[in-house]
Amino acid sequence: MPVAPNKAEIVRELVQYIVDFVEQPHPKLGNLPVCPFARRARLENRIRFEVLELTCEAVLALVPSFAVRPELQLMICIHPRKEGVSAAEVYRLAEALNQALQSMNLMAVGLHPEDPFNIDGLYTRREPYPNIQLIRREVVDWAHQRIKDSGYYDRWTESNFRDCLFSQEDIMSVAPDYDEIVREYGRYIIEFVEQPHPNLGNLPVCPFARKARLENRVQFEVLELTRERILALVPKFAANPELHMMICIHPHKDGLSSAKIYRLVELLNQTLPALNLSALGGHPDDPFNIDGLYTRREPYPNIQLLRLDVGERAHQSIKDSGYYDRWTESNFRDTTASPPVRLRP
Repeated sequence: MPVAPNKAEIVRELVQYIVDFVEQPHPKLGNLPVCPFARRARLENRIRFEVLELTCEAVLALVPSFAVRPELQLMICIHPRKEGVSAAEVYRLAEALNQALQSMNLMAVGLHPEDPFNIDGLYTRREPYPNIQLIRREVVDWAHQRIKDSGYYDRWTESNFRDCLFSQEDIMSVAPDYDEIVREYGRYIIEFVEQPHPNLGNLPVCPFARKARLENRVQFEVLELTRERILALVPKFAANPELHMMICIHPHKDGLSSAKIYRLVELLNQTLPALNLSALGGHPDDPFNIDGLYTRREPYPNIQLLRLDVGERAHQSIKDSGYYDRWTESNFRDTTASPPVRLRP
């Protein structure tokens, strides 16, 4: 009678491999670790381990529970036997999964004890057990942006890049710099949103933005904007009552049209009010204006999550100030509620 695999021992063995090999620096990778981010992810519990028979259906069944936990960066699905599937079978499984995961902003990578992938003879994917790793695409972009000039890729060949599902150009040129996106958005808030304007009773575009910024009550997230991905962040926002707003920024200025942002806001607001939240949209081409003042033409397409009670308190505190004197009925309708329940128009 076959002995049932000890799942806890399998996970311990893989974790030990991560500590002993993946987290260690190597001269063929610019003296950086095999994965420069593995140690931090492990210590911060951002990796989820699952032991299961590796099939497309079984792995896809785990995706929803991974997607709704934005604090997780990686899920490693481990086959319970070292000889259970061949390297070729793991590669084919990763390929099938990536066809299914494209619309979910996830990617699958296959690894195996006999994996042929190597960087100048360094076999970086020869792991103790066959496994499939699911990772968020924006995490990959973020990671590559930080090491692209470090020497990590100096010995990579074009074949290495292809085997990792991206091109050398993707890594070295066009990966968005998420920190710079947030900095640019922060400058826009300071230089425009926090500044007074006569069309708004000489109050700032958002009278509360400066205080919220200085008190760290606004959280920024850079991600592909979909209903599912934004809703996956709601528990994280809800668990931090000191936050007034979460701004979800699309990483490409031309990535979504203004009309798509409006439709996404509408979809989100079918769900969010029951959670004391409201979604607001901003876009570089947003047509909304107060007597010619375009208050929502922001550097990047974005969705803002705001607590309804915070918005209502803000509205009550300025409703008699002259802020709304030039607003039209259309302006009020376009703020998703009347009276408006937003920190800014």
